[in-house]
Amino acid sequence: MGKSALPPIEPPKIFGFDQSHIGRKLSDIAKDTQIKSLIDSGLPEDVIRQSMRGKRWGWEVTVVKIFDCEKTFIFGYGNDEVGYKISFADVMGHEFVCLVNTNFDLDVGSKCAIDGTISEIDPTKKQIRLNRVKILKNLK
Repeated sequence: MGKSALPPIEPPKIFGFDQSHIGRKLSDIAKDTQIKSLIDSGLPEDVIRQSMRGKRWGWEVTVVKIFDCEKTFIFGYGNDEVGYKISFADVMGHEFVCLVNTNFDLDVGSKCAIDGTISEIDPTKKQIRLNRVKILKNLK
């Protein structure tokens, strides 16, 4: 079975974050979820992993809010005294919140693929706090 036998990569349609995801990267969770889905469809795991080698993973989100916030000893270093709190949302209704040194030149409503490490999860609000956030691709 060659690479062409695999279905296109898509983000999970339904996904629930839980406490076991704390400390994991969004890209790893997306990759593991996609691999599990393909294995469940009957494709051999070794073929799946080989065909996915070198692919970059991310979580597709929309920018909901961008707030300026003052840096403190807990958050951020650098010359500026202003940081940003950015709120993203995915298609499943999860809210991702992060504190960053730059606003990544994003606008409210823009779409992008992000990666970051999950630091806290509030399942009652479907809110996930992220550290070390990277914008992998603007999907405007």
